[in-house]
Amino acid sequence: KSKKLMIKLTANGVTKTLEKKRMETLQHVLTKTMIWKLFMDEYPNLEIEMDIGDPDYLPDVVDTRTTASNATEILFWGESGRMKVHKALDLMRRYPNAHIVHCRWSMSVDSFMVPFIEYLETELKDEDASWWKGKFSFASLPLEVWEFIDEDTGNILIQRDDLEWKQLDLAELDFDRVESIEG
Repeated sequence: KSKKLMIKLTANGVTKTLEKKRMETLQHVLTKTMIWKLFMDEYPNLEIEMDIGDPDYLPDVVDTRTTASNATEILFWGESGRMKVHKALDLMRRYPNAHIVHCRWSMSVDSFMVPFIEYLETELKDEDASWWKGKFSFASLPLEVWEFIDEDTGNILIQRDDLEWKQLDLAELDFDRVESIEG
């Protein structure tokens, strides 16, 4: 974890050279590249750790477009590794039309999705959440993610169906559960 390292990986013919910074895990870097590979066809301008001018957050993976009024619109936000529940809701509020993907390495999706759902049930219980037009996806990379990288070429071979996926559906939030816990 304390060493810097340069990693060169290729996905769909595009090569990226990434730096594993000091105090950053190799898992974190590889998770970012897996998100990038899995969504690059759907979001052709996807970048890893591109500064978008957000005063609080640097996205691990992001796709943007410039609007007619010359503003930057976030289309995709990929988060690799731990993400606090308040950050996830904050991203939803800041970028209500974005596709947000939270991906963890070798963890059951429920172990990090359920706490966020419970947080949303508390935070949104008195709010009309129709402002949310985006999509929130949760994914878990398999422990043996190394098997999805060709050691000789650096090609990333992973496909979406190699991961466990779940989607957030705000319509399924159970606000009654919050009231029964508080009551």
